Amino acid sequence: MALTRLHAFKQQIKPFLPESALIEDYSRRYAYGTDASFYRLIPELIVFVSNQNQARQVIIAANEQQVPITFRAAGTSLSGQAITDSVLVLLCDSWSKFEILDDAEAIRLQPAIIGARVNQVLAPFGKKIGPDPASINSCKIAGMAANNSSGMCCGVAQNSYHTVKDMTLIFADGTVLNTADSQSCNDFLQSHSPWVDELM
Repeated sequence: MALTRLHAFKQQIKPFLPESALIEDYSRRYAYGTDASFYRLIPELIVFVSNQNQARQVIIAANEQQVPITFRAAGTSLSGQAITDSVLVLLCDSWSKFEILDDAEAIRLQPAIIGARVNQVLAPFGKKIGPDPASINSCKIAGMAANNSSGMCCGVAQNSYHTVKDMTLIFADGTVLNTADSQSCNDFLQSHSPWVDELM
């Protein structure tokens, strides 16, 4: 990756992030250069994000500066998809609020909450989430959703893809789509109609 593009990327995201959110020293970049797999890639830069706006600004900057980014939740991947030699974006643990909905028939989760924590808050209602991966005590809900986390007991019917009702998505151009919000869906269909038509 061209250093000029990386520099431009850093300058673009700096106004939206605390100084401590950008990690450039080699020792910490090396430490985050592996996940639960046997692969290693040393990221050029590590960026911690703690809310949707920060994540959105990072995505916009990466798109505009043509800098590859890889998101990492807890890094429990066995296949190496949570590492990169470009920019590694980590979800801060603070981005982990939840809201129980519909008499515990559903739960709204922020991306950095740990899977086992979700089951803890649902247990008093006699509920749990569908997927039950072996890493549930440490993996985060964002990684579970992104990788269609399953598990030994959930089968196909209760894996991540089959138990997610709605999701808030941030596209490369910075557009935010909340599939639970009809207005957000309608706005997206209007603003991205050529893309949606081609996809459909």
